[in-house]
Amino acid sequence: MNKSLPSVKKGARIEFKHFPTAQQAFIFRNWEMFPSEHLAKVIGATKSQVEELAELMGLPPQKANGDWRSKGYITIIRQNWHLLPYDQLIELLEWDEDYLAYILKEDDFLSHKLGNLKPDVPRIKYRPLTESEKEETHWLREQIKELSKLQEAPETVKPFSFMFKGPQPVINHNRPFENAVVIDEDWGIYANDKSSIAALHIKDFIEDYKFVTGIKIANGAKGKNIILNCNNNFSDPESHLIKINKSEIIIEAGGHEGLYQGLIWLVKKAQENGGAFYRPETVNRDRKVELRIAYSYCAVYGDYTEELLDSSYPDSLLKSYAYSGVNGIWLQGILYKLTEFPFDKSLSEGWEKRVAALNTLIKRAERYGIKIFLYINEPRSMPEDFFIKYPHLKGESEHSFWTMCTSTPEVQKYLKEGIAELTRNLPGLGGYITITMSENLTNCFSRTPADKVTCPRCKNRKPYEVVAEVNSLITEGAMSVNPDIEVIAWTWAWGDMDFVRNAVSLMPRKVRIMGVSEEGVKREFDGVETYVRDYSISIVGPGKKYLGTMEAAREFGHPTAAKVQFNNTWECSAVPYIPVFDLIAEHRNGLKDTSAFLLDWTLGGYPSVIFNMLSDSYFSDTGFSLKDAVCRVFGGKTASVMESQRLFSKAFKEFPFYISTLYVAPQNYGPANLFYPDKTGFRATMIGYPYDDVEGWRSIFPVEIFVNQWEKLCEGWEEGLRLLEETDEDDEYAAYCRIAKACYCHFKSTYNALRFTLLRDKRGAASEILEILYDELSITEMLYKITLEDPHIGYEASNHYYYSRNTLLEKIINVQWLIKKYSSVYE
Repeated sequence: MNKSLPSVKKGARIEFKHFPTAQQAFIFRNWEMFPSEHLAKVIGATKSQVEELAELMGLPPQKANGDWRSKGYITIIRQNWHLLPYDQLIELLEWDEDYLAYILKEDDFLSHKLGNLKPDVPRIKYRPLTESEKEETHWLREQIKELSKLQEAPETVKPFSFMFKGPQPVINHNRPFENAVVIDEDWGIYANDKSSIAALHIKDFIEDYKFVTGIKIANGAKGKNIILNCNNNFSDPESHLIKINKSEIIIEAGGHEGLYQGLIWLVKKAQENGGAFYRPETVNRDRKVELRIAYSYCAVYGDYTEELLDSSYPDSLLKSYAYSGVNGIWLQGILYKLTEFPFDKSLSEGWEKRVAALNTLIKRAERYGIKIFLYINEPRSMPEDFFIKYPHLKGESEHSFWTMCTSTPEVQKYLKEGIAELTRNLPGLGGYITITMSENLTNCFSRTPADKVTCPRCKNRKPYEVVAEVNSLITEGAMSVNPDIEVIAWTWAWGDMDFVRNAVSLMPRKVRIMGVSEEGVKREFDGVETYVRDYSISIVGPGKKYLGTMEAAREFGHPTAAKVQFNNTWECSAVPYIPVFDLIAEHRNGLKDTSAFLLDWTLGGYPSVIFNMLSDSYFSDTGFSLKDAVCRVFGGKTASVMESQRLFSKAFKEFPFYISTLYVAPQNYGPANLFYPDKTGFRATMIGYPYDDVEGWRSIFPVEIFVNQWEKLCEGWEEGLRLLEETDEDDEYAAYCRIAKACYCHFKSTYNALRFTLLRDKRGAASEILEILYDELSITEMLYKITLEDPHIGYEASNHYYYSRNTLLEKIINVQWLIKKYSSVYE
């Protein structure tokens, strides 16, 4: 077995009592993901034997979705981690040991999310059911039969069928206002710049404008024209001027990016006005925010093939980002996979193809005014075998991996020259985003406290020296090829302000310093003080630590950036956005002088109504008007949205925020987290398994306060839900309603899980437990129905789907099993 795989913890196992046998749990959990013949192969059965077991359980005819294997493999791993030993898991995935080890290490530190250990489970081998197991299966079949009513609900979407909305057609057409400039089919469009990119922008605009207004503008000059001009009168390529009069509309900009944003403004203004007409005016849109970088909502880690990058960054998503004001996309770059690794060239096999695929993506994104940025977390750690040949490079260790010590000349040369080579090979790259103190083991201080470092080269160095040195090497390498390339150094987990100031002072002045905008905000819940490090919407930034970091950066002459989460956080990442617009508006207006945004980490990258509403503020210095933005997006539903989101925002402030609660409590999984009849003995893992670990969930909060906060959040959210209106339209308001209800399901299920587990452990009254269980049934059924209508519910890029639809059906079976158990006690 590959030594890099997490070790098996002897005796660590969970029995899923709501299934008579493990083979039935395996078939149920994988029924919608793999064809029956493949499931049969894994457990040593025939296709007919697996189908017989499925039929005995009452499973519907199989409709396996092949997208799960390529786009949802993390969901598959998570659902089978407690069922299958390594060899069967590998056979199920059709991988090999080395690739599984690579994914567990490099796919957003998946092994950490799984607890850095493998449960001790035996192989599942097919066998006929015993008589007693058949009796239990009969009960299971009855439950699944009842669930068929749920399954008969109309499925309007399938998993992974993500929808990225660009411009939307005008539904309620208005009469042109007095003196309006009316666009009709006598208008044409042309650019004085005859470049291919200008031609693409014109082509896209003609299609979008016809889709929105019904008017087809001619490609070329006519009697009345939209004219595109690039000139040097602008300080940057995105700022633009729109001059609207009766016979022509002239868009002037510093570059093709600004011309494209001007065309987008015309389309969005037509939507807002209710038709193809405008006021005669001159609109000056100076860019106020240089960078607005997002992570692809549907990006899949893995090898950078053109096929993978096409599906992770489809044109529909890129266009939707452009209409939402996004001008950058970040993705992970692993240096030894994108350049030839001088220490072991075999690890870099295929690097040329990966670079070619990235260049294709860079070119595609350019069409939409978007730059590509690589997130660099280097140098990557290596297994112990690597250091047999290079013992002098060995630094600190963690989980069977060791750092390539960045204090050695060879590693420093590798970093600088490797980044230079990568920059040379990706001539259109926007830049790099660095993390130097993170979950990944990189430099000797990245995971080891300074007083515990044993590396002979680093133990007498200051952590900030090493962090500054790594960032400097990356910057020097990149800027030796392209002096204007962006290098953004994220100060995440850098320590106190002395650390920050010292590190910032040592780095090249062109490095853009980025801090977490909400870092340093304090809040008190019934006498318990909490502190925000990152990932908060419920507690609004900017925070003291962030402001101090920005002050230090400016003092030493660095440009700055704010890392934010406008859509969602680990407070609830299973929805495209959390509908708490008051809190988002407060945060945005608190950052009105910010010149660059990293809009999200792996979560929160959906081109949502929030992104859309914020987009105008990037070209304005008057602040962000929430009501105007809501009116532009939701139209006639503005009152309902404003009133309900205000109650959601008020309720969300009650979220019991603490960083470990954020990572391990059940709110990201919601109803997908099983209720366990007995203590599991497992500790909750980071965005992996909440289990029944109440102590881990509540962290710094006393039990009573923790329970009360969830109760207040749920009750307040219910008030907002009561203000939602029924709608038959499939529009942004319908999506808003679905998302608000899905959030409630996650919050209420967390509250239910908390109360159930506490009552279970103290052997509370069966009547109280049953009340919770019946409520959990209702919540889970509600969420299941929502997933049939919306493929975005339950999905997050770095975790894939937190639950499949069968996961939610299993939760219903789990709860029904517990109802049977506690009903017998109650009787």
